[in-house]
Amino acid sequence: MALTQIFWALLALPGYALLRRYWPAVREGGPLHVLGLAYVASFALLSPVSIASYALGLPLWVFSAACVLAVVVALVSLVTGRADRELLALLRQDTVWPWLLLGAHLALQARVGGYLLGDAHSHIGHIRYLLDHGFSNRDIYLSDYHFHHIYHTNLLYALYASLAQLTHQQYLDTWFWTQAWAKLLVAAGYYCLGYSLSKNRWVGWLAALVVVTANAGESYTLYPNTLAVGWLLPTALGLGFSALSDRSERTRLLFGLGTLSFLMGQVHSLYAIYLGLLLAPVFFAAAVWEFARRNRPVWAAAALCALLAGAPFALISKYAFVPVRSVADAQLLAAPARVQEPPAWVAHSKSAAVAAGGGHLEKQLRVSADGRYVFMPEHMGGLPFLAFGWVALVCAAWLQRERLGAWLGAALAALVLSVGLFSPGACMLLVRVLQEPFAAARLSTVLSTLLLASLCASAVLLAQRLPAPRTAQLLASLVLLAAATQLTGQAPRSFREHLDAAFAPLEQRRATLELMQARRKLLASTIPKGATVLTAARMARQVVMVCDCFVIAADRGHTHVPGISARRADVDALTASGTPWPVREALLARYGVHHVAYPRNRARDYRWIRDHGRVLGAAGDYEVAELR
Repeated sequence: MALTQIFWALLALPGYALLRRYWPAVREGGPLHVLGLAYVASFALLSPVSIASYALGLPLWVFSAACVLAVVVALVSLVTGRADRELLALLRQDTVWPWLLLGAHLALQARVGGYLLGDAHSHIGHIRYLLDHGFSNRDIYLSDYHFHHIYHTNLLYALYASLAQLTHQQYLDTWFWTQAWAKLLVAAGYYCLGYSLSKNRWVGWLAALVVVTANAGESYTLYPNTLAVGWLLPTALGLGFSALSDRSERTRLLFGLGTLSFLMGQVHSLYAIYLGLLLAPVFFAAAVWEFARRNRPVWAAAALCALLAGAPFALISKYAFVPVRSVADAQLLAAPARVQEPPAWVAHSKSAAVAAGGGHLEKQLRVSADGRYVFMPEHMGGLPFLAFGWVALVCAAWLQRERLGAWLGAALAALVLSVGLFSPGACMLLVRVLQEPFAAARLSTVLSTLLLASLCASAVLLAQRLPAPRTAQLLASLVLLAAATQLTGQAPRSFREHLDAAFAPLEQRRATLELMQARRKLLASTIPKGATVLTAARMARQVVMVCDCFVIAADRGHTHVPGISARRADVDALTASGTPWPVREALLARYGVHHVAYPRNRARDYRWIRDHGRVLGAAGDYEVAELR
């Protein structure tokens, strides 16, 4: 664990050195503000190396060497520049108790660790592939090449893989221990949003602490999509809204905004699109205002251009070239499709939790009786949360009229989101623009983010006007934090359940990690590298996560792969107990399968292996067999 946290601590140094040299005024926001933006700058510094590595198919050590070089140069610069004095002075400016609360949260997260099931299989599988084969944008599940559209050129995967390579730890371990660092970044993102809107550190701290408390039980913060919406997007919104009021810093703010859009394109391009949808109307309105006052709207035009920095990655995801030969080969190999996949919106979330800080993964639209999409208020806290949030936003704008531009920008963005989600016609338009119902539904997380920040700001600003402002601020903060412990934020556990999980015995907290490690050792010792393995589609992502092999098809994780439904149907036939051997033998030959991996509780479905193969080994509830 210590090596993992040391890596992430050192990674902030290149960004801090850049901020210290080119944006010294950022220190006015306090240590957490500087920390969040330092990681943004470090990511931006390393992103050209990552892009070039993916484009050229370079080995991972090239990127790892760039990480080391950046840290070493930053250390030399900071030591020779006596940055320690500035850093100590910066730390002394903050009160102690917010750091103690945040530290307690991070300690609990470190004890719980990162999520190792569900979509984590896919993310960790890509990290494993980078470690084994270097940089590639391929679909990691199929032996024939297919471009992986959604997470192509992913900077976060490169950093996670380099962490494992440089610290000589197992990638499963480094993933597990990175969860606490991810929560720190979410806190920094919300701090930046709260502080940028209000220029009040207490507002920033309260927003940060409320969101990490509400989402304490969320153990998948280190996912690219969750980290993008929990850290990068709030930070970008904060800089964008701040540009409306802070004229003296507009150049740096807009450069930071473009950098964040560029980074979001490399982490999860959907959120770069979200940023454009939210801030484009705001900056367009600012341009109209400047034009009406007979001013040149140059800065607003520059802001609109900054929002396009992440567009190339989204365009590649949408329009990436698929070779004709691959399509023909897939059609030749694939049997007629026998599985009809359900639409993405069939499953609905029943939670009434406030989805902010990344707790959004189960957000879905409903289909009304007339066949139109609609988002239900109870999916983000219900009408009370929406009403209180909007009142708080208006209240904050009234209390801080000197920062009216920033608050009006936030209000316009919230209005666009509210109309888009809760108006059936506008919701249908959003679905057409984003082309996926779930993508429109997840915008509710951003609305929750804006309203939550507004609630924190109003509480602090109102308390400042009372006779005993410090006492009133402290009481208001404690009330909001206590309320946050009763929310789940779409996390898998409540705050109480999170505490129980954090204080559970060590063997219980590491049980899943130990199980995955055991399966990794089993598969590595029994399956040749590059072999195609037969396993159920729902287990395929886990097999590829821990083994350098391919599968026939996974239940999800493929994007734009021709004939994937037919492949999944063939997997169903191969793993069914009643499939005649001639049919099974033909399918095995079609995909070149000589090894089978399956859970022991389904051994009766694989009884045919006794006549046509042998068991090579077992680990826990998993077995691997070789076919003759």
